[in-house]
Amino acid sequence: MMMLMSYQPTMTIVFASVVFALVFGWLNQRPRPELLPSLIMLGWISTGAFAQDQDCESRLTGSPAAMVEQKSAPNMVDPAPDKKFLPYDFSTRVSLEAERAKSTRDGVRTEINTKALIDSEFTAFDPAYATHRRERQNRFLKLRLRLDDAKRRKQFRHCSEQLFKLSRVLVEYTAHWSLADAALDRLEHSLDQLDQGDAGKQKPNGAWGGCVDDFVFELDQTVDALDQLSSESNPRPKLTYPLNFLSQIERPDQLLGILYAHQISNIAATGVFNRESLASLSESVPQLLFKSYLGRIASDNGVNFLTDGYRQSYLRFLNDTQDPSSGFWGPWLSLHDGIYRVLDLSMTYHIVAYRGGCVGRWPQIIETLFEIKDLPYPYGWLWRGQLNDHNNYDIVRFFEMAWPRMSEAQRQRARTEIEKMVDWTLSNSFSSDGTLIFDKEFYDSLGAAYYFTISFLDEVGFWRKEKRFWNPASAMPPRAAALCTALRTQVAALASANWAAASALTKLEVNCTAP
Repeated sequence: MMMLMSYQPTMTIVFASVVFALVFGWLNQRPRPELLPSLIMLGWISTGAFAQDQDCESRLTGSPAAMVEQKSAPNMVDPAPDKKFLPYDFSTRVSLEAERAKSTRDGVRTEINTKALIDSEFTAFDPAYATHRRERQNRFLKLRLRLDDAKRRKQFRHCSEQLFKLSRVLVEYTAHWSLADAALDRLEHSLDQLDQGDAGKQKPNGAWGGCVDDFVFELDQTVDALDQLSSESNPRPKLTYPLNFLSQIERPDQLLGILYAHQISNIAATGVFNRESLASLSESVPQLLFKSYLGRIASDNGVNFLTDGYRQSYLRFLNDTQDPSSGFWGPWLSLHDGIYRVLDLSMTYHIVAYRGGCVGRWPQIIETLFEIKDLPYPYGWLWRGQLNDHNNYDIVRFFEMAWPRMSEAQRQRARTEIEKMVDWTLSNSFSSDGTLIFDKEFYDSLGAAYYFTISFLDEVGFWRKEKRFWNPASAMPPRAAALCTALRTQVAALASANWAAASALTKLEVNCTAP
């Protein structure tokens, strides 16, 4: 068998495809997501097949660990021009409000009403779902207003912030009301506690997220914390505690078990829609595996399993969960008539970005990217029917990574869309006095809002011609220099207390001329 595989890789891939088709045919009849990791691992061991872009891998030195720090690969866009990516706060995203999404079932593309479909599945689990959810939403809103008021008074509560995120997921993405009520009780109690500094520190198990004992949440918080702790002056900080909580994923099958447990949602049976937790994993796992400076910090603090072989297991998961017809990733819904793969722009962006564009099926990705431009976030470009600077930034970075792979006709479509985005930002993101308009329903902080607006303008080359990959012949807009100076003044007032604002200020310092 091994000799056959050595000389006939095409047959190996065919055999792998047959195994996978049989597995998924069986799953469509009897959804058993808990068995997926073992079945897929069996397929890999039996065949050794894994379709990936070998040319892309070789240009990136063949080492997944080096990808985000590779600066000079030919014909590749630098995947991380800044050392850091701003951590995305998925607790502020409301995918249940998105009424339209593209999905595929058995390779056939269709548009679905995600809100109606998900609500009907929750109602199958709990016939009084709408009433029960509304009651918790009303209570959650009152507690959110109290937390917002504390922020305005500069009373930051680490524990309350964490419990806010937990409560929101339980209220919006589950029908487990006793758990939601318990989380809301804890949130309400925490708002009366002024000293919450310990909740923002590392826990004895090595994780951050002191008020929530959930691995996915801890991983998200820890990756963000390590990213912030790392700096040019201290690139390998020594932590107070070793990262022992990561022992839960020290074997590839443990990681795969967690990933697949959140990949598929059978809402009618479980009362849980896993989209938010899957989105969090699609950000935190690739950062930990492919940002090599994070890997070095982990290695220095008790983690010795982040090997190339371990990373290859995750790459196989990405390959197997990428939708062949669209090239996108996203949550899978297990319904009575099969498994629907929902095409999720946000998740796909994170995976592609943290892989430095080194993914397969780029022709499908590019066409799908244009196809979903009129759909709501996180499944498309729009937020409440309009563009949005956060989404604009994602789309432009997507275009930049796709540019070497685009036809001239596709590039012209992209140029047209980027011009629309720039016009929208200049017309809608600033008030008459030049200050940024803060959409608190989308962003978790004013600093984050500034970060994404400034990052979008920076990414399109609004201030620097050499960054205008999409139209290098264009001239600097007349108001560019004045806007940069005004933004620098506004952001400087926030930078000392907000990491996102500090990152935005760094970008402005590079772009602004002296006043």
